Amino acid sequence: MGLFSKINKMVAEEKQAKQALKEIEKRSIATSLAFDKIMEPINEYNKKGDQQLERLKKETQFSKETGDVQKLIEVYEDVLLNEGLCFNGKGYYINLAELYYKTGQLDKAWGYLNKIGVEHPELISKIRDFQSKVLRKEKKYQDALLFQIISLYYDFSDDWKPAESKIDKNLNGLIKKCKMEDKTDSFRSLIFDSKDEVDLRNKFKEILIQIN
Repeated sequence: MGLFSKINKMVAEEKQAKQALKEIEKRSIATSLAFDKIMEPINEYNKKGDQQLERLKKETQFSKETGDVQKLIEVYEDVLLNEGLCFNGKGYYINLAELYYKTGQLDKAWGYLNKIGVEHPELISKIRDFQSKVLRKEKKYQDALLFQIISLYYDFSDDWKPAESKIDKNLNGLIKKCKMEDKTDSFRSLIFDSKDEVDLRNKFKEILIQIN
């Protein structure tokens, strides 16, 4: 191959390389734009979550300083019920129930807990525990005992066994309030021997029938 032929071949190869590089750059830009488009709603969601968290923290501090709990409740309702939580903070759902409880809005707390129980089944143990707290406040001790047992049942169902000390702490006082100490073992067994919540409720009723 002559010198000019070699030069022409080199020029052609360089031209092809530059063209290939341009194609790669175009594809890279297109991929980057597509990725940005995909990430846009995710970034907006995260931004919204940061704003919600900051708002809740700010209003919580304001409530501590002023004692204005109702304003804090309104903010919680707006974030949780109207906007929908945009950050990982499941505990904030229980916080709103606690605010209802502290302000004596027990009926509202109960309805709200039922609502989030459907929407967030992963919180069911905490929800049943709080419902037991509401029932104790209303001096409905048998119902409170049932819901406390259900809460412990869901703890057990989550692949770990509640500590004996936790069971004793949560149940013994309520069993004593109901004056059913002789059925303590029967009530405890419901935590471990029930197939589901419906089965537990039915077995609980059977124990009450035996007493009455």
